[in-house]
Amino acid sequence: MGLLLSLLYDELALDLPGLFGRGGITDLFPIPASTLRVTIEALDQLELRDIWLDDTVLGWVYQFWNDPEREDLDTKLNQGGKVEPHEIASKTQMFTERYMVEWLLHNSLGQLWLGICRANDWQAEVISSGTLARLEERRSQWREWRESGKVALDGLMPMETELEERWKYFVLAPQDGRELEISTVKSPPELGDLGSKSIRDLKILDPACGSGHFLVIAVGLLFELYFKRS
Repeated sequence: MGLLLSLLYDELALDLPGLFGRGGITDLFPIPASTLRVTIEALDQLELRDIWLDDTVLGWVYQFWNDPEREDLDTKLNQGGKVEPHEIASKTQMFTERYMVEWLLHNSLGQLWLGICRANDWQAEVISSGTLARLEERRSQWREWRESGKVALDGLMPMETELEERWKYFVLAPQDGRELEISTVKSPPELGDLGSKSIRDLKILDPACGSGHFLVIAVGLLFELYFKRS
């Protein structure tokens, strides 16, 4: 098993040398085959198999191992201590949950897509189908129900269609202090800097990508948009 994993790591290192490449202290302390077997069997338990299909699981694993140091720092701060330079990473490197990632992407890539549609005199499906308008109406109603106790304070509004699911966190941005009408969504300022009217020319840079789940979820959104007029 040790040899098989070593060969597999060498293959993966071609694309991800920082994660699977050889070098450093790990080469000086080889892991016994018996330890590898116990580890693999623990990770391959039947009840865990669905978990590995979640593209954010590596971020949660990182968060788990980072939590003890962060909690120690919280205790230190509560006792009047200060964060030292070498402790900043442990305090600030927090896993970004999926809903936060989707909110940021829906209101960046999503906004750019609507701008591209506007620049090409297209009408985006999410607007022509009335999806954004319905989402706004239903959010308003859901807030009323929540305030009146009709639904739980932590209750999530159910999505009714796949299109709603893909745009559920999109928020209309105010313009010049006025509410922006759905029918008049225009190209955002950033669109003028792209030099193109196609989403295929967009590039995404995540300089602090961690486990890469921002990029993975962005690919899912871009995949959907590529099949539209682009």
